[in-house]
Amino acid sequence: LRAVFIRFTFMPRTVSGCLALIALVAGACIALGAYFTYGALVAAHRDALESRYVLAAQRVAGTAELAASFGIALPAQTTLTPLIEREARLDASIVALDVLDASRTVLFSTRPDRVGHAATPLGEDVVRPIRNDLGRDIGRAVVQYDDAAALQARPSLARQIRTVAIPAALVASLGTLLIGWVLARRLHGRAVRAADPASWPAQAHDALD
Repeated sequence: LRAVFIRFTFMPRTVSGCLALIALVAGACIALGAYFTYGALVAAHRDALESRYVLAAQRVAGTAELAASFGIALPAQTTLTPLIEREARLDASIVALDVLDASRTVLFSTRPDRVGHAATPLGEDVVRPIRNDLGRDIGRAVVQYDDAAALQARPSLARQIRTVAIPAALVASLGTLLIGWVLARRLHGRAVRAADPASWPAQAHDALD
């Protein structure tokens, strides 16, 4: 009985170590969840930005395809110039909006110095093909943009997530420690009482006798 009592006397040390480990795991789970949330928010924000450029490219490509269906060759569609200029004015992050032919030569652009030259990248881009009625590619609409807006949003997103995640991780860890400590104290008290022969029922003493 003395050996049993000694084991239960040292039990809180083992339990404390286990509780500390569980509390660390709880905090780590919160931190890992915050990391994945940050990644998801960054991707969603980038997709939301790119959707604007996709719409601009689709509108330009759709207009060019409509004109081509009436027999107007792509190089002759001079009305595309005011269209791409209007689309570029709608979003300040658009660096250039080009209409290319099948050989990747710039036919129309919001930057006149690019017209007549092979297309060169200026930043991130979104491309939409321009097809004729037979489904053959006759050119493409290219929106090139500066992704600084997406990069600038990352520190703000990280700061907002830290504002929530750090207190949540601390609360989870401290709550785990507190609840575990209360449960361990109760179990330890019951174990000590069970190891004390004075608390045993008479039937237990009769069985040992």
